Amino acid sequence: MSIGHAVKRRQVLTLGGAGIVGLLGGGAVTAGVIKTHSASPVQGSPAQSDGPYLKAGTFDQQFLAKPADVKQIWDFSALEQVSSEGFIPIKNAMNSFQFVYRKSFYPVICLRGTAASYALDDTMWGKYRLGSVYAQQAGTTEDRNPLYHHFTIDNGTLKPDDPNSFYQDPSLQALLQRGSSIAVCHDALNGLSARVAKEHGLTAQAVFTDFAAHLVSGAQQTPSGSSLIAVAQHLGFTYAKP
Repeated sequence: MSIGHAVKRRQVLTLGGAGIVGLLGGGAVTAGVIKTHSASPVQGSPAQSDGPYLKAGTFDQQFLAKPADVKQIWDFSALEQVSSEGFIPIKNAMNSFQFVYRKSFYPVICLRGTAASYALDDTMWGKYRLGSVYAQQAGTTEDRNPLYHHFTIDNGTLKPDDPNSFYQDPSLQALLQRGSSIAVCHDALNGLSARVAKEHGLTAQAVFTDFAAHLVSGAQQTPSGSSLIAVAQHLGFTYAKP
């Protein structure tokens, strides 16, 4: 998503590494590293500028190649969608696969739209007062990321069904510690930077640069959330949206 910056682009995703079959070539994907490469530049395209635009080689999407018995991409596109239950559905799924099905499970958390705000650290929530800006949608007025930090402190020593157990912790920190990945939509960050810049009398590029340097630990950008979902499904991920 982009509010203030129209990103003119002609980008394709290509798959590199042994055992990788091209997106358009069909067949099974077994291993490798997924990176972005640029097609021939469009005249007047900002892709060669220093602004917050998509560039060749910017995104290393190798997290999609992580092996697991079951892989799932979780789609979060709005703040209010997350604030109602947080990431409890992912926590529940991880517990089911670990303790009931006894299968390895790998969730990728895709944050796009206004939900991309949850990929920003406390510094950004405080500096740009995101809790105040999104109080109604996020369900909080605190200027800190309300869903990132651990909710529990046992670190897995308590029984899984104990409400104070690490395994009942739906925070992003806990989910990351258990092996999930966080991907944040580049275009959504771009749009959020434009909105915040307007409210604070700053340039969108300056805010975007700030955002990009202050993602929560473990989060990384993807070209766009919608394209990530499509690529992940092609690679065998199932789709989930709470």
